[in-house]
This record gives sequence, C-alpha cells and structure tokens, in this order.
Amino acid sequence: MNKTNFVSANLKDDILYFFYLINEPTIRGVIFLSGKVLVVGAGRMGFGVIKTLISKGYTVMVSDPSNEAVARAVNIGAEGVVNFEEAIGESSTIIFSLPGPVQVNEMTERISLLGVNHRPLIIDLSTIDPQTAIDAGKKCRSNGLRYIEAPVSGGPGG
Repeated sequence: MNKTNFVSANLKDDILYFFYLINEPTIRGVIFLSGKVLVVGAGRMGFGVIKTLISKGYTVMVSDPSNEAVARAVNIGAEGVVNFEEAIGESSTIIFSLPGPVQVNEMTERISLLGVNHRPLIIDLSTIDPQTAIDAGKKCRSNGLRYIEAPVSGGPGG
C-alpha cells in the first residue's frame, strides 16, 4: 500500500535534505544533486529554485511555456531549453515547479513516453494532492524513472 508521508525538503550546502519521502523505497534522507538540473516551470516558485541552484554553482536548464519566464531565468545564468527531449537526456535531476495536478500529470506522461536510457530523479515541488503524487510516482517507476513529491513552503524565495 502506498501512502504519502512526505514532510519537507531543504536545499542547503549542496545537499537536498528530505525528512520523509513518498514512493521511493531506495532513497532515504539525503540526496546529493549532481550533473545538469532541469527545472520545469519558471514561475515565481520555480524562479526561486533556479536562482538558488545557480547561486550554488549548478548548471540549470529551464523549460516553461512562457518565453518571458525562460528569459528571466536565462538572464541570471540558466540555459533555456530548445529541445525538451535532449534536455531530459542530459539531466540527472528534473525539478517540477508546476501550477497543479493537470500539469504534473501531463509532464509525467510526456517524460515517461520518451523512454530515457538513464534514471533521472524527478523532484516534484508542485502543490498537488496525494493521489496525483502517488499516480505520478507509479507512472515514473513503471518507466524507469525515480520520483519524489516534495511540495515547498515558505514562498518563492527558493
């Protein structure tokens, strides 16, 4: 039986600390980010995440339907995604900062259909209901992806 038991996450000193996790029995407590990070969603919350990652020295790629949001992220050092499929292939970590369950389901489906040959970690910062997170986790795992629900709190400061 799957149950949601995630509490919070914090990026500090290049380590993403998790207090409780959902649907990923092989990950416990601490995740070290490495390689390129793709942030999907560069709105207020996503921009804060992008800004924090760049300030920590990460190579950050950004994808968002808003050209203005992408341009704002590029202006602080992110790489704008031109080819989404290539960006997924280059990313060891994919961070969702999406407006809601519909967008999370659409993006999870889109990435799952790509058939990536590595196991990127998807960290979902979107504010979604537990069932959406459980379904997204199942979809990802069935397609060789790793998924963690990690809703943020504290506002867009990153």
